[in-house]
Amino acid sequence: MLKGANQVMVNQMTADFITEAKKATLGQTFAKGGALSYDTIVDAISKLNLEDESGIFVVIPNAWKAALRKDADYKAAQMGQVIYNGQVGTICGIPVIASKALTAEAFVMTKDAIKLFMKNDVEVEQDRDIEAKKNTIALTTYYVVALVDNTKICKISEAQA
Repeated sequence: MLKGANQVMVNQMTADFITEAKKATLGQTFAKGGALSYDTIVDAISKLNLEDESGIFVVIPNAWKAALRKDADYKAAQMGQVIYNGQVGTICGIPVIASKALTAEAFVMTKDAIKLFMKNDVEVEQDRDIEAKKNTIALTTYYVVALVDNTKICKISEAQA
């Protein structure tokens, strides 16, 4: 039972993360009806204007994986590499991570853009109704997800008509 309750909490934290990511003011678009490409990601990275690009990563919707994998520049860069840890691979030397939680935009960012502030660890309480043979488990946590540095995140989306 705890596994299901834990998943609900993780899904809520993911939703809160995406809500904050959507507040990004830096943006990069690609052509309407087009697809995410190497060039689009390069342009988004340049908008971050960072000297050290070692901490950058890209989070994309699962639906965009196929288009990215078909990009000629991406295919050339991935020849012979073994991909692991949920990554789609790397592009421009930075990790690309796909998520089902995203649908219409991607984000180029560093870990310093969005922070999770936990008040304390997750509190677990359980109760058992012995006559009904029913266990109840409640998880409680207090946290805030916040966009703390708008200069370290760039939203990538399809251009509007």
